Amino acid sequence: MRWFEETIETLLSLGVREFCVCAGKRNAPLVSLLDGIEGIQIYRHFEERSAAFFALGRTLDSGRPVAVVTTSGTAAGELLPAMMEATYVGAPLIAVTADRPRSYRGSGAPQACEQKEIFGVYASVSIDCEEREKLVLPIWDKKSPLHLNLCLEEPKILPSIRMRATEETFSVSHPPFQGECLLEFTRRVKKPLVMVSTLHPSERQGVEAFLRSFKAPVILEGVSGLRGLESLKPYVLKSTESVQPFDGILKLGGVPTLRAWRDLEDLEGKIELLSISRTRYRGLSWGAHVTADLATLPHLSGEWDFAELKNQDRLASAEIVELLQKYPTSEPGMVHALSKKMEADARVYLGNSLPIREWDLAACEEAPRAVWASRGLNGIDGQLSTALGLKADWALLG
Repeated sequence: MRWFEETIETLLSLGVREFCVCAGKRNAPLVSLLDGIEGIQIYRHFEERSAAFFALGRTLDSGRPVAVVTTSGTAAGELLPAMMEATYVGAPLIAVTADRPRSYRGSGAPQACEQKEIFGVYASVSIDCEEREKLVLPIWDKKSPLHLNLCLEEPKILPSIRMRATEETFSVSHPPFQGECLLEFTRRVKKPLVMVSTLHPSERQGVEAFLRSFKAPVILEGVSGLRGLESLKPYVLKSTESVQPFDGILKLGGVPTLRAWRDLEDLEGKIELLSISRTRYRGLSWGAHVTADLATLPHLSGEWDFAELKNQDRLASAEIVELLQKYPTSEPGMVHALSKKMEADARVYLGNSLPIREWDLAACEEAPRAVWASRGLNGIDGQLSTALGLKADWALLG
């Protein structure tokens, strides 16, 4: 049974301290061992798909890898939607799937499906290991999903262990920003617009400092964590629905939900576009993209004339306020009312596109800044489970 202990120790060495367990007969030895380890958190689920999204929420909240442990067969396949989402949001979700021994593959025996590399491109690292084989881990960036497929004999006895997971700091390295592309962008444009979407909490201070020095008009989505900051109010546009007045777009963080962002798809060659984020995805089929830690953005000075745009934005924002007061039972009106009732330090989860857009449109200035959304694939799958995993105080779903 030492092999099972070494498997658990490997997961602990990767930084895993939380396990979402969907127990079955084939993964029973792993489940039994986990019960004897102090210093870890175990969540028990009876449905694998929900468990995987809950685990995704936990890793988004903690910043650490979280493992979801399943038995064999379709139980493993149920993890695919969450693994897909984790890929596009850059989350270290680990799928630990029990499997029948390799000799059963292609046999059609009960629960003997093709689990090796079952997640395809949605697991940046996929390991297939037979019981008693040495488990060898390739290099893993800890910013993407990992699949550990364990080929196990049917257990005859359940092992037990008494050990404690050590407390240690977990960190992931992100490449620092190299400034030449940003300098080139500023040389090419005369009327830039900055769009800021999902930021890691550690990036927010650096992005705020950059925006203060750059002094360009900016759209702040709720998931940026920067909405309502007094220091950025001179630059914020609240009601921009078109990129027509601008000749360059600088996107910071995740992929925006704005209609104006999607409209850029048809403007290739007509407008400059630079995307900078922790993930490798720019969110459009064209444009320059840099993968970097936004906490390392330089304090690039800029002076841009957008007084007329700011005045138009004030008028449009005043109209929105008037409409919210006139129609308090409309969906935006209710979102506005709810945002006023939330504590300033509340954790808010928005799922999916419509609640995000209505929050950005109608949430009050004093609304909480700890706003989360699962936006990798814009899907409606797993929203409630992800919100529970994130330990959100409020979840606006629809």
